[in-house]
Amino acid sequence: MAIPRLMCTQHPDSAVRIPVSEEVREAILGYRLYGCDEVMVDFEGKLTPYSQPRDIVLKALEEGIPVGEEFFVTVRVPNPKLEGVDRLLLALESAVLANYYSVERAGVEAVRWVVVPMVDSSDVLSVACRALREKARLVRELTGVDAEPPEVVPLLEGVSEHLNAESILSSYLEFLERNGIDPKPLRVFVGKSDAALRSGHLASLLSTLHALSSVHDFARRSGVDVSVILGMGSPPFRGGLNNPSLTEVEARLYRGFDTATLQSAVRYDVPREVAQYVSKVLRDNAGKPAPRFRAGHELLEAMSQAYRSRVTQLLPAINEIANKVPQTRERLDRRLYGRFMAEDAPGPAPRAIAFTAACYSVGFPPTLLDAHGIVEKLEELSSPLLEHIKAELELDYQFFAPEVASSFLGFSTVREALDLKEKIGVEAAPRKDYLIAIDAGDFDAVRLARIRGFLG
Repeated sequence: MAIPRLMCTQHPDSAVRIPVSEEVREAILGYRLYGCDEVMVDFEGKLTPYSQPRDIVLKALEEGIPVGEEFFVTVRVPNPKLEGVDRLLLALESAVLANYYSVERAGVEAVRWVVVPMVDSSDVLSVACRALREKARLVRELTGVDAEPPEVVPLLEGVSEHLNAESILSSYLEFLERNGIDPKPLRVFVGKSDAALRSGHLASLLSTLHALSSVHDFARRSGVDVSVILGMGSPPFRGGLNNPSLTEVEARLYRGFDTATLQSAVRYDVPREVAQYVSKVLRDNAGKPAPRFRAGHELLEAMSQAYRSRVTQLLPAINEIANKVPQTRERLDRRLYGRFMAEDAPGPAPRAIAFTAACYSVGFPPTLLDAHGIVEKLEELSSPLLEHIKAELELDYQFFAPEVASSFLGFSTVREALDLKEKIGVEAAPRKDYLIAIDAGDFDAVRLARIRGFLG
């Protein structure tokens, strides 16, 4: 079975609002317009109908799409540690039932994988795996239709989890073998957004490279085929892989992915032909080997601490701004599902997309929250890495509005960003249309997002 190359997701990172009533059609268009051979139905923090995986399967079959061969429906379930076991079990059941319908109607399995987010150990993976197998057994007894339970995909989305990728996978593999479950080609999902939110752009960049390399090392050592899904959005802070200006640069840097996400912003906020160019770049770069890379733990810790120190001070202001950023998917209330950054933080942070949108909306791209740490560690950063960061900042400084940012975040924060710009020789000037829009003072986050080509 071929591993999918391009995953259409339901991230709320576009300026366009997409109601759940449109998401079945959206999945079909992802396949037809952009060549997405996988769609991820998302239940994490999201008010997705539990019938949606089945509805996508049935609609794809109705339209003659080769379900289970060239088009797969993957389900991202809630982590029970964050959202409760009831939402986990209902989402798992939706995946098993969708697979039942695809086998019953077409003799193929459309739902091969279930993604478990925010994984920090193999415990939650074993819980999901046992629940899937039990639900598949019950459906088999009730219907006589023999549909295999989907395989569990861990989503690693923190610096610590990236660094411990081999350990988490080894522990999960041991669970599978103890229970007589054939370790088919494993998939692991590596995400950058939450790692950036909690540890900053540079630390998450380095830890993501570390994870890509170590997953491949694990595959060689264990003798088990492992494929990597790489989850990244349009802004550099969230990886930049979907950004038309950066997609080729980022795809070269983050080699080692087998599947890339094509998120909402690139499909809705840029012209179709530009989005199709991005999808082609991602498909062309999928399946390339990851270079060996190990991140220095001391550097990661220093960068994370410098970032958290700055963000902890700014969190009340950022939260106030994020509360004004519109939700463009039907999600749980942000206040019920924030992200905890540090013990001394004044409450939870917004989730990564709202956080990113809030920073851009006041003229301060979130990559610049690392400014002081980068300047302090310039001599420890390799020339290729500095050149890559510079390419990302050439984009981000176009959306830097020092006067507006100072009024929200304080001049000391802005001064660090100006110092970084001078130190590494970034030449980009703020876009005039962006400055005009942001100077209007009416806090139109959507208008600014349309100029950038993404909300967050």
